Amino acid sequence: MMKALSLPSLTLGVTGWGLTVAVTMVMLSGPFETRTCHTSCVQTLFFSAVAAGVVGLILAVVAFGRADRGRLEALALLVSGPLCAVFAALIFIGMLA
Repeated sequence: MMKALSLPSLTLGVTGWGLTVAVTMVMLSGPFETRTCHTSCVQTLFFSAVAAGVVGLILAVVAFGRADRGRLEALALLVSGPLCAVFAALIFIGMLA
């Protein structure tokens, strides 16, 4: 039963990391005027990555808490946990600026 939660959480975590890399590449791709992806595009990518990471973390925590704590559950938690920590740090730093 819990592998049914671990696989989607792992997939969402990997998707969240991919979207985070895409956002980073877009933001570092040059001057704002020459980018193909502007403010709304970056916001969509960022909040999609946040949503994928948070849902992946919630599923991973539920799977890890209820299962026999196998490798797949731990891997799903290790993929989604740091991703959400990155987002929490970005949001916290953004609130300070």
